[in-house]
Amino acid sequence: MKKLFAFILGGALTASFAFADISVGVSGRGAARVFDFSGYNNDYDNESAKIAGELEGKKDGSHSSPATTFGEFVHDFNFSASTEDNKLGFNLDLEYVVDSEGGFGGISLPDQAKVWWQPTDWFLGQIGMIEVDDLRGTIGDWGNDRRDIGSLGEDDIFDRFYPQAGIALSFYPVEGLFIGATFDAFGPVIYDDETGNVLDDSAVWAENFYKSINVGFGYTIDDKFQIKAAYFGAKDNKKADKDELEDDDFNGKLELGFNWNINENNLLEVGVKVPLWSDNDKRDGEDGYLFQAVAGVAGENDNLSYKGHAAYRSMNGADKDGDLAYFPVFGVDAGVEYALDNFTLGGTVNYGGSFNNVGEQNEITNTFGAEVYIKKDVAADCFVFAGIADTLTITDVEDIGKHTENRFYIPLGIEYAF
Repeated sequence: MKKLFAFILGGALTASFAFADISVGVSGRGAARVFDFSGYNNDYDNESAKIAGELEGKKDGSHSSPATTFGEFVHDFNFSASTEDNKLGFNLDLEYVVDSEGGFGGISLPDQAKVWWQPTDWFLGQIGMIEVDDLRGTIGDWGNDRRDIGSLGEDDIFDRFYPQAGIALSFYPVEGLFIGATFDAFGPVIYDDETGNVLDDSAVWAENFYKSINVGFGYTIDDKFQIKAAYFGAKDNKKADKDELEDDDFNGKLELGFNWNINENNLLEVGVKVPLWSDNDKRDGEDGYLFQAVAGVAGENDNLSYKGHAAYRSMNGADKDGDLAYFPVFGVDAGVEYALDNFTLGGTVNYGGSFNNVGEQNEITNTFGAEVYIKKDVAADCFVFAGIADTLTITDVEDIGKHTENRFYIPLGIEYAF
């Protein structure tokens, strides 16, 4: 894959001398949590659970020492160019990271490194690391700075097509219709589990190719309503060796959804994800759930803007007899921002609940979060923010008791772009 990106980068930079439209963009973001601490309250039904909680440093009525934590400061650099007729071009994104201690955190390709070709209005071909967002959800959270309390994002509604080292083909045969397909044609590398050597096996390569395929369509009616459906291959569950790959029972997932522009300023999006397994008893990991449904709403009116989500997931697990069972996980979040003359006031709230089984005990977890903040523009496309945030998690386990953890912190941060 490194050779592929070197080829794309070298070709793009060489070709850029012939491009008529060249642009460079820079953006960045960083945040810290000041006075960050958690308090604990326990209401255990038996002594052993009480002792275990105290050993973890979560004694009833205690709290952790307040601390200040710094996150990474991320700088993004975007280079793009196209020919005068806008039929050929490239995009290259680079990310420079300063770690939490102020040191060099590395340079990476966070989003795209691609060459694209659009000879006609109804076809677009791309090669490299590619984001295809024609079907992706558009209602996310408020950004990297204020997502701490668990707001859902665009991919929770409907995933983007995102080949890491492959090809994307997009077709627009009639107005409002999108048909797309992507695949990772250049990886990943598979290792023999006995020798440790790179496995040169066309059958394994073909299976990886198949598992990387994404294909879908969307149809938009009068710019008001879009219906969409897609199949996503099992690329996230590819294994490192041949035997595990061949034993994989995960066959990708289906996604169905629609977008409805209720009016000029208000949008509703709904998406459903259904993982496909050939053996339900082997459902595992992030794709072990039976299905997931997420709805998002967003809109604005004068100085007020809002967005929110509601989600339900039927998560896999085991019942008290050890048999496969499904447990509900659900959540809601909402946020508003109101722009004043010199600054913006904002707030977010969320709730998440889950029911599960731990051994032979039922477990119920409820999480509540809230944050209020002020955002101040200090220059064009540059702002700072400060707020107050709190999350409360209550875990109640049958025959053991209840544990409550309350976390408070002051978020501070900056974002810029030019």
